[in-house]
This record gives sequence, C-alpha cells and structure tokens, in this order.
Amino acid sequence: SQQNKMVPMYMRWIVVVFLAWGAIQHVVKLWFTLGYHKAVLYNHEPGPCRVVPGVEHGAEDITVLPNGLAFISSGLWLPGSPHSRSEVRGRILTFNFSDPERGVRELRFSEEFDRESFNPHGLSVWTDPLSGRVSVLVISHQRRKDQVEVFTYEPGSETLEHQETITDELIYSGNDLLALGPDSFYLTNDVSHGARGSTLARKLETYLLLPFGNVVFYNGTQARPVAEGLVSPNGVNMSPDRRYLYVGAGFTE
Repeated sequence: SQQNKMVPMYMRWIVVVFLAWGAIQHVVKLWFTLGYHKAVLYNHEPGPCRVVPGVEHGAEDITVLPNGLAFISSGLWLPGSPHSRSEVRGRILTFNFSDPERGVRELRFSEEFDRESFNPHGLSVWTDPLSGRVSVLVISHQRRKDQVEVFTYEPGSETLEHQETITDELIYSGNDLLALGPDSFYLTNDVSHGARGSTLARKLETYLLLPFGNVVFYNGTQARPVAEGLVSPNGVNMSPDRRYLYVGAGFTE
C-alpha cells in the first residue's frame, strides 16, 4: 500500500538528517579545534625574516644546542607526497645561529650507514654532561616499519657516526622524540598501528579526530606506553626541572 511505501522513505529522511547533523557538528568542531575562530592575540616579530637557502625539501624538525648550533632533519617523504621517493633525499643539516651568514651545512654519514633508505622525521639531541659528546637520535620511516637511528656528532669532520638502529613493536608511526640519553627517549606515535601504512586511514584518523595516538618511553632495551588516547600527538619536550612532559597535539584544544 501507499502507507507502507511512505514508511521507508520517512526513515531514510531521518537517517539523512542525522548524518547531515553529525557531519555539520564535526566540521564545526574541527573549525574551532584548528583555531580559525581566533583573532591573532600577539604578532611576534623578533626581527627580519629571510629564507635560508639549501633546504630544498623542508625542515621537518629543528633542535638547537645552547651554543646556537641547530640540527635540522630534511627530506621527509610520506605516501601522497608531491615528489617521488627517488627525488627526495633524507639529510641532516646544521645551521649556526652564532654565524648565520655561513648558511646550512649538510652533515656526512659514516660509510657503513645506509643513507639511501634514510627517511628522517623528528630528531633530538643529547649531550653527555661528562664527556660533552653529542648524540643525535632521528626517527626514520621505512617501508614496513619505523626505527630510530642513533649517531654521534663529530664537529671537526662534520660527520654523523652511526652507532645503532633501534626498533620496537611500539615504535610504528613516530613523529617526534625527546632524547634522555644516547639510547633512551620518549616518542610520539601520531596514528594507530593499523593506519601506519595507509594514506587514507591516516587521513581518516586525523580528520575524524580519533584518539588513537600515544606516547611511548624507550629505556634502552624496550618501549612501553606512557600516555594513550591522544589525537595526532606531535612534538614532545620536557620542563627544565624534568617534572613535566609536554606533548603537542595539533587537533586538541
């Protein structure tokens, strides 16, 4: 009958209205989360700004030593990037804020290191308080896994001497890390293990604001989670008194 035909149509309209309402709510939430509704509270202008030549494929992460020497990870490639993998070369650069006219310097790797597969993301630098030796820890994305490469910086030859490669089942979508020693660190995984290798899954987790990211601590032997349920955790750092760990989650108020 006509009445029986109207019921399914009525139910379909209810479903459409609820889905549309849910989509609108999510877009509004995303808008506010990204801060588009905020006016600029403080326009910080420390001085003239200029482009530093020699960083063709971006500076994904920068860590600065107390003496003004900055370490820069450059050449990150992820699926969906506008360039092919063969066009992008992973590099570690330095820039000395005490001598800015010198520009960036590309560090060499020790001969045994596989530089062809090096795909750097976050990096952190740790200085031994007794010897002064500088360790540089870098997240490197591989085809099927993530790993942390550990180097010793040799300033005289501007070389990174490869010390070891750290892998763990809890290091799978590394974004940033904070070195606490030559082989211990905190690390952020920005998406879930299942979304690590899928561009579509990564985007869905990010834009749906799904809290599947986490922070892990690697103690030199194995990793363990220390914070769960985060939305796209990114940068990680520690307060000067070492009491608090700070984690930047770009899609969280």
